[in-house]
Amino acid sequence: SPHPKVFYTDCTFIDLLEDYPELANYPRQWRDEGHDLEHAALHNCDMAIYTSEWAAHSAIDHYGADPKKVKVVPFGSNFESHPSFDVVMDAVRSRSLQRCELLLIGVHWERKGGPLAWEVARDLNIAGIETRLTVLGCTPPAGTEAPFLRVLKFIGKDSPSGQQEIKQLMLDSHFLIVPSIAECFGIVYAEASAMGLPSLARDVGGVSNAVHNGRNGFLFPASAPASVYVEKIKGLLEDRSAYERLARSSHAEFTTRLNWNSSGAALCELLGQLRS
Repeated sequence: SPHPKVFYTDCTFIDLLEDYPELANYPRQWRDEGHDLEHAALHNCDMAIYTSEWAAHSAIDHYGADPKKVKVVPFGSNFESHPSFDVVMDAVRSRSLQRCELLLIGVHWERKGGPLAWEVARDLNIAGIETRLTVLGCTPPAGTEAPFLRVLKFIGKDSPSGQQEIKQLMLDSHFLIVPSIAECFGIVYAEASAMGLPSLARDVGGVSNAVHNGRNGFLFPASAPASVYVEKIKGLLEDRSAYERLARSSHAEFTTRLNWNSSGAALCELLGQLRS
């Protein structure tokens, strides 16, 4: 074909099947068909671009994709506009470290690690650090009601006012805590970084391409208990300069990497290689 075929995505079919609990009972014939389609797409394309090394390796290891045509480019923040560095740092400096605002954004309470985030908030309060966990995007199940839990009604990102509300929530929080049990990338980590908001995440799927450990937050082993998160949070709340350094480098990860201008430039460069 005179036109090169390229696709850009965040996972392979097998990763979805193996990692996402909601696909556990996917019918056998659809599984087989999905694998056949994925294999065909990878062998018929000129380039396959993924958002993470995790997905790229899956394409090569599970579907036999040619490593030379598999590339990695992260997704960017999906906010239409972003506050300036000065506005972000003013917000960071105004975050009182005598208390802790945790923010969880996600549609699936279980998959996004809601139960673990809840435990972290509870245990911080028990440790004497006044903490609130704000949940946006889903309704935690019955039995999770607690004085430290605030559940907001869904805010749509499809309007400027909705985006502004979410950005303000991020600017007013200390940490984004989305310790997903399955995640292909996590654009919310890019968006938090744009607000100088460090992310706390499980090191699963493609998350390590969104959250660079120690730069725009921290990655924890999949099996790490709440106490490990609590210790990390306590340490940062007790050291303002360390917290502000992390917030500043979170914003730098957004400006250098986790934005659509950077991703677009990287994509254009890769597509240019196919023309030459």
